Amino acid sequence: MGGPLLWPASEPWPYCDGPHDALGSPVSLEGVRLGRRIRAAALSRPHDNPRFPPFTAEELEIRRRIGVGCP
Repeated sequence: MGGPLLWPASEPWPYCDGPHDALGSPVSLEGVRLGRRIRAAALSRPHDNPRFPPFTAEELEIRRRIGVGCP
């Protein structure tokens, strides 16, 4: 794979001019990895009881702090 991108000269490049929410600063690579570990831990827990949320309060706070989004 590689080489020049062939795009018809008569067609404009695609772009998005819709509104975008600023969700904070970009997430670092370590933040992404930590978010993935937290998500994997949450998915490994049983979810048969609705009284127990998938994420702990500490995990939710970490996810909020690193900016990986909502559960």
